[in-house]
Amino acid sequence: MRCRKQIIFCCVLLLLCCSCSNVSIESGRTPDWYLEYGIGRNNIEKLQYGLDHGANINYLKHNVIGEKNPLQIVLNDNSDSRLFYYLLEQGADPNEKDLFLRCVHNVNVGYCRALLEHGADVNAVWSNVRYPNALTCAVFHDQLGGIDEKDVEELVALLLEYGAKVDPPVLEAALYAQQERPKWIAYRVQQIVLQELLRNGYESNLSPLLEAAMLGDSEGTVALLQSGEWPNREEEDHFLSLVAAFGSPEALRLLQSGGIDLTKGAYYPLVHIAAYYGNQQTYDYLKDGSIEYTKKDTVYETAGYYALQNQQLHIFRDWLENGTEAMRKKWNIWDLIRTAQFGNAELLDMLLQTGYDFFPKEKDGFTPTDVLRHAAEANYQEMYRYFVENQLIREADDYPVFAFSKESIAFSLQMGAPLDGEPVRRLVYDLASDGFRNDLLEYLLQLGADPNAYYGNDGIPCLEAVYRGNIESLKLLLDYGLDLDKTLPFRQDRLFSLAAQTGCTAILELLLSYGAEINWQDSSGRTALMLTAGNGWYDSVELLLRHGADKTLRDKDGQIAKDYTKANHFRKTASLL
Repeated sequence: MRCRKQIIFCCVLLLLCCSCSNVSIESGRTPDWYLEYGIGRNNIEKLQYGLDHGANINYLKHNVIGEKNPLQIVLNDNSDSRLFYYLLEQGADPNEKDLFLRCVHNVNVGYCRALLEHGADVNAVWSNVRYPNALTCAVFHDQLGGIDEKDVEELVALLLEYGAKVDPPVLEAALYAQQERPKWIAYRVQQIVLQELLRNGYESNLSPLLEAAMLGDSEGTVALLQSGEWPNREEEDHFLSLVAAFGSPEALRLLQSGGIDLTKGAYYPLVHIAAYYGNQQTYDYLKDGSIEYTKKDTVYETAGYYALQNQQLHIFRDWLENGTEAMRKKWNIWDLIRTAQFGNAELLDMLLQTGYDFFPKEKDGFTPTDVLRHAAEANYQEMYRYFVENQLIREADDYPVFAFSKESIAFSLQMGAPLDGEPVRRLVYDLASDGFRNDLLEYLLQLGADPNAYYGNDGIPCLEAVYRGNIESLKLLLDYGLDLDKTLPFRQDRLFSLAAQTGCTAILELLLSYGAEINWQDSSGRTALMLTAGNGWYDSVELLLRHGADKTLRDKDGQIAKDYTKANHFRKTASLL
């Protein structure tokens, strides 16, 4: 009997504690649930709600994924980058196990910078044997396929900026690691590491000749050759490639006069290396009658391709004049995209002269929009004007509009982009989804963009703003004529009913203030109150009742709002109904 009374007392005490707590005791509505929901839906409001009610920002336990760090989940799911930065701002641990390693390994410079700004240890020793620290991992990366060398250069510079320690083993990793890509691809990174090594008082363990060539010291290289220094057999190929990349014709002449055959090449033909690094002087010297442009290299091994990568007009023009017709036609859409990134109209014009039809009448999935999307803001107008003047844009929906600035939007419309076209609809959708450039969203709406239009098969701006919790974006759409009485395409529901399912009270209040019909019933007879109750949103149910929601209405199956709480045992919510 005594034991029974103790059990009853404990149960009552537990209920009192729960009722006094701010944490919902609904089934499945733990603080962790809110945190995970916020990450999964890119909804910062729900994420913050979970944190405010006790969720651990560095630890999330889930029945399916097990124990996981929220920052790691954002990385795994490729979630909105804002969540990553937001979690760091709220105090997430930047030194969480393997987090920094993953960002370095993925060459995600933005995330790496954010982690370092919030205190990540740039010199942490990793358990990964192959990559003992961040700098070694970054140096190795420049020799792997599928990685942009310039991104790796930026990453290495960032790590050094934040105090990454350079020691000889790191340099050796850069110089001698046998990876999938040829070693000469990594020369710029090797230069950065070597300069930092010497600046810190270390010796490179390289021969004076190899060190001078790697540093791009042309005069020093020539002086050493003239004094009798000569590359040994082991370093000859490496040295020749460095001279082609950073050296001078005088060094090449001395090597040639000493009996070295420059036409054989080292890892690759030397003329290709000179073109890749944009060394016009060594390229001109190496390009003589013994260099055959007609040999059967793939396009990725040609001097023309490397000249394109580095915007070397002289080299690229020479390649066009000397290359075979078959090789000139190996260009593809990605080469055009790369050229648009440069914003170099002259180079673009030369590329189009190769005879490749980048935009055939039979659509192959690419349009000028796809190309211009990759152009940087500074290059945007020049590239756009070129496409229009050369009649490369053939259909109204191919006129791109991007959110660089109000000026770029106005320029696009001036060039011929229709205000009711697909690119504008897409931009309205993207801005409503992003929530950070509401000035541009308002500018488009002021010009006459339709707030009720949708993009593609499922790109509904107002719905995306609701799901992401972008209240200011939603308010702008409402201010410029969003129709709340309209059934949304592909949903057969009104926005208010869909918003009710998210449980965001601020959005529900906003929609009600703009005249949303609180008791509207969908084709199944469901009301916003039923949908909110079925999701266990206690605060939202309370809000709807306060604004006059009718809890006695029935759906087509005869159920009222309270019945919707029963399936998931939302007893606390049911008590309101």
